[in-house]
Amino acid sequence: MRSSSGSAPLEFPDLEDKFGQELVSNVAHVLNRELIQSGEVKDLLIPARIRGIDRPAVLAVFRAIETRTRNRDAVHDLLNDRADQLKEIGFRPDDLDGDDLPERFRPRRDPEPTSTEVIWSDRDGGVRDTVYYNSDLTVSPSLAADGGDRE
Repeated sequence: MRSSSGSAPLEFPDLEDKFGQELVSNVAHVLNRELIQSGEVKDLLIPARIRGIDRPAVLAVFRAIETRTRNRDAVHDLLNDRADQLKEIGFRPDDLDGDDLPERFRPRRDPEPTSTEVIWSDRDGGVRDTVYYNSDLTVSPSLAADGGDRE
């Protein structure tokens, strides 16, 4: 990955050895963006990605790369806020198969399938096939991708 100036590639071999090349490369790519321009938030990817951090290793990589590259106060503030949130709610466990998982990490039961009948006022008879929505995303075959009829 190249730096924001496009000159030298961004490389973090020590972080890659400790945390893995994929994680380090992904974080470097995210942080290699402009966050603020003229006092306004320009890019929402960085704050969104930081809000999604739920593991200590990911937080550590974000902090290390930001400190070594741009060292922006705004990014450090976001990382500190997320760290505080995670101290309060807890990090995601490495083992998601345990019986003692907090509720928010337990698998949820699929919702019961439901059905809906749609009446179209512009159709002869006004009725089309019933469209079923469930966890398998089953859709009536009479609906085309563009919303028109299949012929």
